[in-house]
Amino acid sequence: MISEVEVDGVIEKDLPSNNWINFQITRPFSYYTIKEHDRCRPDLISTRVYGTQDYWWILMKYNTVDDIWNDITPDKVLECPHILDILDWINRST
Repeated sequence: MISEVEVDGVIEKDLPSNNWINFQITRPFSYYTIKEHDRCRPDLISTRVYGTQDYWWILMKYNTVDDIWNDITPDKVLECPHILDILDWINRST
Protein backbone atom coordinates (compact mmCIF):
# COMPACT_ATOMS: atom_id res chain seq x y z
CA MET A 1 0.00 0.00 0.00
CA ILE A 2 1.22 3.49 -0.79
CA SER A 3 0.90 5.54 2.36
CA GLU A 4 0.02 9.20 2.31
CA VAL A 5 1.52 12.10 4.20
CA GLU A 6 0.46 15.69 4.73
CA VAL A 7 2.87 18.26 3.33
CA ASP A 8 2.02 21.92 3.88
CA GLY A 9 -1.66 21.04 4.25
CA VAL A 10 -1.74 18.87 1.10
CA ILE A 11 -2.12 15.09 1.20
CA GLU A 12 0.51 13.46 -1.02
CA LYS A 13 1.62 9.92 -1.75
CA ASP A 14 4.66 8.97 0.34
CA LEU A 15 7.19 8.06 -2.36
CA PRO A 16 9.87 6.57 -0.07
CA SER A 17 7.44 4.06 1.39
CA ASN A 18 5.96 2.75 -1.87
CA ASN A 19 6.67 -0.59 -3.47
CA TRP A 20 8.31 0.83 -6.61
CA ILE A 21 9.86 -2.51 -7.58
CA ASN A 22 6.37 -3.69 -8.61
CA PHE A 23 5.93 -0.90 -11.16
CA GLN A 24 5.54 -2.54 -14.56
CA ILE A 25 5.54 -1.02 -18.02
CA THR A 26 3.15 -2.99 -20.23
CA ARG A 27 1.99 -0.24 -22.58
CA PRO A 28 3.92 2.11 -24.84
CA PHE A 29 5.21 5.19 -23.06
CA SER A 30 5.28 8.68 -24.49
CA TYR A 31 7.92 11.38 -24.49
CA TYR A 32 7.76 14.93 -23.19
CA THR A 33 10.33 17.57 -24.05
CA ILE A 34 10.73 20.08 -21.24
CA LYS A 35 10.09 23.69 -22.19
CA GLU A 36 11.43 26.82 -20.50
CA HIS A 37 8.14 27.38 -18.64
CA ASP A 38 8.42 23.84 -17.18
CA ARG A 39 11.75 24.58 -15.48
CA CYS A 40 11.67 23.31 -11.86
CA ARG A 41 7.92 22.54 -12.17
CA PRO A 42 7.27 18.80 -12.24
CA ASP A 43 3.66 19.52 -11.29
CA LEU A 44 3.14 21.42 -14.57
CA ILE A 45 4.75 18.61 -16.56
CA SER A 46 2.47 16.04 -14.93
CA THR A 47 -0.54 18.22 -15.68
CA ARG A 48 0.45 18.51 -19.35
CA VAL A 49 1.16 14.78 -19.70
CA TYR A 50 -1.60 13.26 -17.53
CA GLY A 51 -4.12 16.06 -17.00
CA THR A 52 -3.36 16.16 -13.27
CA GLN A 53 -0.43 17.20 -11.11
CA ASP A 54 -0.86 14.05 -8.99
CA TYR A 55 1.74 11.97 -10.85
CA TRP A 56 4.68 14.36 -10.91
CA TRP A 57 6.61 12.20 -8.45
CA ILE A 58 6.20 9.11 -10.64
CA LEU A 59 7.58 11.03 -13.63
CA MET A 60 10.55 12.20 -11.59
CA LYS A 61 11.24 8.74 -10.12
CA TYR A 62 10.86 6.99 -13.49
CA ASN A 63 13.30 9.43 -15.12
CA THR A 64 15.73 9.39 -12.18
CA VAL A 65 15.28 13.09 -11.49
CA ASP A 66 16.59 13.66 -7.98
CA ASP A 67 17.04 17.43 -8.10
CA ILE A 68 14.20 19.35 -9.74
CA TRP A 69 16.24 22.57 -9.57
CA ASN A 70 19.03 21.23 -11.78
CA ASP A 71 17.64 18.16 -13.55
CA ILE A 72 14.48 19.68 -15.07
CA THR A 73 16.01 21.78 -17.81
CA PRO A 74 14.70 22.92 -21.20
CA ASP A 75 15.11 20.39 -24.03
CA LYS A 76 15.51 17.43 -21.66
CA VAL A 77 13.28 14.59 -22.85
CA LEU A 78 11.32 12.62 -20.28
CA GLU A 79 9.93 9.14 -20.78
CA CYS A 80 6.33 9.13 -19.56
CA PRO A 81 4.78 5.84 -18.48
CA HIS A 82 1.27 5.26 -19.78
CA ILE A 83 -1.40 6.46 -17.35
CA LEU A 84 -2.97 2.98 -17.28
CA ASP A 85 0.35 1.46 -16.11
CA ILE A 86 0.42 4.03 -13.31
CA LEU A 87 -3.16 3.32 -12.29
CA ASP A 88 -2.54 -0.46 -12.42
CA TRP A 89 0.45 -0.04 -10.11
CA ILE A 90 -1.47 2.15 -7.68
CA ASN A 91 -4.36 -0.33 -7.61
CA ARG A 92 -1.98 -3.25 -6.97
CA SER A 93 -0.27 -1.28 -4.20
CA THR A 94 -3.40 -0.29 -2.29
